[in-house]
Amino acid sequence: MTCPIRVFAHVANVVLLGFLFIFSIAVFNTLPDRIPMHYDVHGAPDRWSGTTMISWLLVPGIAAGLTLLFYLVALWIPALRKRPEMVNMPAASKKKFLALSEERRGKILKGLASYIYWFPVMVNLTMIIIRYAEYIYITGKTESFSGLWAIAIPVVGIPLLIIFMFRSMRQMIDET
Repeated sequence: MTCPIRVFAHVANVVLLGFLFIFSIAVFNTLPDRIPMHYDVHGAPDRWSGTTMISWLLVPGIAAGLTLLFYLVALWIPALRKRPEMVNMPAASKKKFLALSEERRGKILKGLASYIYWFPVMVNLTMIIIRYAEYIYITGKTESFSGLWAIAIPVVGIPLLIIFMFRSMRQMIDET
């Protein structure tokens, strides 16, 4: 049976990455000859580049690369059922986890991996907000870059996701 949390994360990642690439390509011809490539902590550009499709698609490319990295990690995690000592968790849970059959450990790790697919959702959402804020700034629709607040999404979301992930894992271990 397919885990609904995993399916929803896959759909969200495809939609968010698709939107990021489509938006970036759609607005490319409206960009000035020079675009910022980096911003300081105050949102002021501190490095510039000529406007090329490669330079403009760098942000969506980074988002796609990070998504791929998280997917590879999520696909690798269930393989740890054969090397359970490599799984890091509190001692009390680990003792119970190590006592489980390889099949049960695999199911628990597969459930844990389902949460990993949500990390790129946060990253991709952050990249969309930053890309839009960057676009309206460099096309002169606003006087300053205002997208740095979007970094709060993964800064707050990732620790919360980790908490939910480990609580779920502990619950799955305790249920056996």
